[in-house]
Amino acid sequence: LPLQIPMGKESDFAGVIDLLEMRAVYFDGENGETVRYEPIPEGYSEQASTARQEMLETLSLYNDELMEALLEEGEGSMPEIRLMIRTATLGQGSTPVRMGSAYKNKGVQELLDGVGYFLPSPLDRTVTATNVDHKKVEGEPEGSNKVTLSKNDKDPLVCMAFKTVIEQFGQLTYTRIYQGSSIKGETYTNTRTGKRQRFGRIVRMHADPCTDLDSAGPGDIVALVGVECASGDTYCGEPVNYALESIFVPEAVIRLSIEAAQRDGTDKLSKALERFRREDPTFRVMTDPETNETLIAGMGQLHLEIYIERMKREYGCE
Repeated sequence: LPLQIPMGKESDFAGVIDLLEMRAVYFDGENGETVRYEPIPEGYSEQASTARQEMLETLSLYNDELMEALLEEGEGSMPEIRLMIRTATLGQGSTPVRMGSAYKNKGVQELLDGVGYFLPSPLDRTVTATNVDHKKVEGEPEGSNKVTLSKNDKDPLVCMAFKTVIEQFGQLTYTRIYQGSSIKGETYTNTRTGKRQRFGRIVRMHADPCTDLDSAGPGDIVALVGVECASGDTYCGEPVNYALESIFVPEAVIRLSIEAAQRDGTDKLSKALERFRREDPTFRVMTDPETNETLIAGMGQLHLEIYIERMKREYGCE
């Protein structure tokens, strides 16, 4: 379901035409930070009208009222059309498509607006966790140890560590909070290891810069500084002991034999491999039992080439 059409392509890409508002959108500045709205250029008006009609016809498959309006050569209001797109998207009947170029951030603001308009918020979804204590949960079928999380910031904390990054000052753990509040200085239990850990510093990330927080609530994505854990670990506050469904990690599809070009690079290589293995669950490191070679495995040739390039750049290891 295209919601925009591009103006130009490749190096001549200038901006997009919004088929909902029927206007041209330009992204000025070195990084596309200034969004400018203009009337649709003459050369694109016919193409835009055709594309809008196709968009509405696709949406009419999910809405009888819109179908009737189109037959009478009318169409819904902007909030109505947005609601139809959202309904069709949440029902997995259509996929809204936005245009842009990530290289110069052209279209990024419009894309993020679309995320807010059309994709499910935490309130639209029910999240369940497993009660690790295997106790029957009230209101659930006999023998079930599944529990539905509440999205209430006053309930005990339940959050998932979904990504880890090793920084100069230690491990940075990206965390998504599902229930309760994560409070700076409080201690929480890692369900997988059973260990209690203190959240000494909570930050909101803005790419590399970060902002310190005293607490974070349901739906927030924050990073924890200096907390040792693995991707997919669940943290809980007292008295609950729940485990969220762990992240699916696909099997590696390509392997590569690797060794340091110089003998003194072996230590650097092992440090790099250990760090990358901890950060990325899809990156595997193993030793061939017959040849004793170090093997790395990943999701594709580019995946492994990026890590080899990072070894050269960040660790000085050829």
